[in-house]
Amino acid sequence: MGEHDKKLVELQDFLQRYAIMLTKDSDRAQDLLQETSLRILTNIDKYEDQGRFGSWAKTVMTRVFLNEANKNSKYHNRFVDGYDYTCNDALHPAVADSESIMISQEIYEAIKMLPPRYGQMIVMRIDGYKYEEIAQKMDLSLGCVKSTIFSAKNNLMHIINNR
Repeated sequence: MGEHDKKLVELQDFLQRYAIMLTKDSDRAQDLLQETSLRILTNIDKYEDQGRFGSWAKTVMTRVFLNEANKNSKYHNRFVDGYDYTCNDALHPAVADSESIMISQEIYEAIKMLPPRYGQMIVMRIDGYKYEEIAQKMDLSLGCVKSTIFSAKNNLMHIINNR
């Protein structure tokens, strides 16, 4: 068993909790974990030892989930076209303590106060989209997306700090 294989085995519990947080369903989470593990093992040669392996694995899982979400209309609206800010979806209790859930709820409540375009872009970034992907999905220039997200973050910090 190679070094990366051992790291992947060590990350299974973490990835399982993250999959549950994303899917809110234990069966779908198990499918997501299996698909992610397969993609990681298949593409291990693309991993560069510049960052943490766990971060890379989480990114792979997020992309697998988002790709599936874009195909599945039940999740499509939350992750692409609109923004559903239900606080119960912010974090799954199985993977977060109550303080983290409260902070997430506060952030999502603050996001609701942003103009819709700002809120949508912030949620897409939180959900793992790269700036380029947001630009493509929203049919905007990369510079416009970066500028808008920068402004949205500043507004979000202002809202949170003034509560």
